Amino acid sequence: MYGQSTNSYAGYFNGKVLVQSIPALPTNHSLCFDDAGDLRECGVSSLRFKTNVQPFLGGLDTINWKEGGKPDIGLGAEDVAKVAPSFTFTDSKGEITGAKYDRLNILLINAVKEQQKQIATLLTSNAALNARLRVVERALRRKAGSARRRR
Repeated sequence: MYGQSTNSYAGYFNGKVLVQSIPALPTNHSLCFDDAGDLRECGVSSLRFKTNVQPFLGGLDTINWKEGGKPDIGLGAEDVAKVAPSFTFTDSKGEITGAKYDRLNILLINAVKEQQKQIATLLTSNAALNARLRVVERALRRKAGSARRRR
């Protein structure tokens, strides 16, 4: 289909659409549908597009998008770049524009694996300390019992 539009849409379809080929996006950008159903580049996360950014501590904190003021949750792409630059993408000017949200789960899987190892180590250490504590408590009870009998 080829056409021009005064409302910025080249076409409108009510139903399924098959797209055989989408032009390549720079540096592995992703495409998503926004709330209006428009196909757009997704993962735009730069702090310059956001206001009211708060630390994500309790699971319910939100940010507000500068354009439209809509509340949402997300990451600051600049913050992600400090930790894992390969999980962000940039625009043609080299400015960080977004996080590769679709790849963060890989990072989280490895983080969970590391934590599971730490938990296993702590459980083993805790069990050993509890065993030592029981030995000490028994020894103290015996000592206290023999001191009572001597009186």
